[in-house]
Amino acid sequence: MKLFSLRNIQFQQILEDIQSYLAKSLGSVKSINRSTVFGQLITVVAGVAHNIMLYIEDSLVEQNKYTAQRKKSIIGLAALSGYQPSYGKAAGVWVRLAHRANNRNPIDVVIQDHQRIICSQNGLYYNMILGKSAMVVKCDTNLASNYIYAVQGQYETQRFTATGGKFFAQNLKFNGFMDTDYITVKVNDEEWERVASLYDMGANKKQYMVRYNPVAGVDIVFGNGINGAVVPAGASVEVSYLLHDGESGNMDVQEDTYFMFSTKLSDIAGQQVDGNNIFEIRFATEDSVAAGANSEDITQIRQMIGFNSRSLVLSDSNAYKAFLNKFSFVGYNRTWSEPGSLQVNSLVMRNYKQYCQQGEDYFKLTEDKFNLSDIQKESIQNAIIKSGMQLAGTQYNILDIELCRYALYVYIKMKDNSSDREIISTKIKSLIGEFFGDVQSDSYIPKSDIIALIKENVPEVDGVTCYFLSERNEQALMQGQYNDVQYIYDPMTGTYRNKTVTVRLVGNENPMLGLDAHGNISIDADNQFPVLMGGWKFNNNETPAQQVTVTDPLIIVFE
Repeated sequence: MKLFSLRNIQFQQILEDIQSYLAKSLGSVKSINRSTVFGQLITVVAGVAHNIMLYIEDSLVEQNKYTAQRKKSIIGLAALSGYQPSYGKAAGVWVRLAHRANNRNPIDVVIQDHQRIICSQNGLYYNMILGKSAMVVKCDTNLASNYIYAVQGQYETQRFTATGGKFFAQNLKFNGFMDTDYITVKVNDEEWERVASLYDMGANKKQYMVRYNPVAGVDIVFGNGINGAVVPAGASVEVSYLLHDGESGNMDVQEDTYFMFSTKLSDIAGQQVDGNNIFEIRFATEDSVAAGANSEDITQIRQMIGFNSRSLVLSDSNAYKAFLNKFSFVGYNRTWSEPGSLQVNSLVMRNYKQYCQQGEDYFKLTEDKFNLSDIQKESIQNAIIKSGMQLAGTQYNILDIELCRYALYVYIKMKDNSSDREIISTKIKSLIGEFFGDVQSDSYIPKSDIIALIKENVPEVDGVTCYFLSERNEQALMQGQYNDVQYIYDPMTGTYRNKTVTVRLVGNENPMLGLDAHGNISIDADNQFPVLMGGWKFNNNETPAQQVTVTDPLIIVFE
């Protein structure tokens, strides 16, 4: 007979199975006294069996990308599938270094690599990236402007003694966000070259790779003699890296913004000088800022499990879509390429959910909270080029999403008219705000979803009726016509061109633009996204000559 039933995995059930087995096997044993030594042993065995069952169950749960709950498990699954999560991108800026107009000091000033400057706009530190150990700036009256790239954050250094051996790996623990593009590794004071993977290491080459560690930090991994050189035992390993503040380092290009050196500089004779009395540091150009991003969250990492970021060269739409997940300011995006074309297009929207999570009202968000800024688009393009993963000949285009604005009328019938309508109204507004703040289907939103959401979560409500107003449709009714924009793909150039056709309305014709025949939100253009947003007008049905301005896109009416 079986000692345990596979269906019984609870402690008490396992204990009863053991007692039943012993009773049948020994015959005379009717019960087991837990106070005896024999009873204690039986209890321990049952407990061990119970823990084994729980361990097996936990292992099965945590090894499935859809059911895993622990951050360590999700990151580990992503790493096993070849995907390396991102610790974020540091914000950057091109600055112009020029002498002050009243400066007549003829000394030559030495600026070190990673010299820190502080920004007046956000109070954060930025590090000058010179590409060499130092530069000398002549401070005479004929000084030309120097353009220098600076990256936000703070450099830190850790030193280790290598134990040596094949595939020696050193774990690097840190707090905050790290931009792995700014890691440098020195072995016995000699800088080694970083490569993307083990297979990129040459035979006995002084190279290393950076690997995301599912427990904490990152691993610096060296070679085995065949792929990369072996680090000798006892060697001194020095790792420098950049910790940054993610999106907090992003800036607006403003004329009154300036930068200052955070420490004293020195001249070529080694004497300290105050660089802020000699130099003026400003934005280099109007588009000199590169946007920063926070690290990927667990939801983004979970979605990437099963995608090998190394084998997915940036050539098709799936690879680009995966790459976009590394930017925390990127939210909804639709990426595609036409058959036989090397043109890859993305409709990219800013992660407006972050504003809602920070306490902003969804219904008061403006268009700039949904569309990427030019700086953010440029930073994505620069990151793609710098990654070295883009297939030769492939062109990547970032397109803006056209926001389709709607207003929603909600008519409520209460079960009890004595209920506090203000509290009910606030609750309904919160529910609908969360619903539209996390839209899953961007092309079709039925009224029935809104009705079900309210009836399931607001028990005081007896009946609900919803009515959508579409800005595009109301504009067409007021003007008596509308423009039908068609996006036509040209396979010869791999680009799109717009063809606009003016459609005139006849009589009382209602084109139902942005709506289906039943009044649900229905969008058929690939570049459109529905939002509840005010700031537009429609005709008053009772007084057609009078226009109504939509200030609040959600109107709740109690009947």
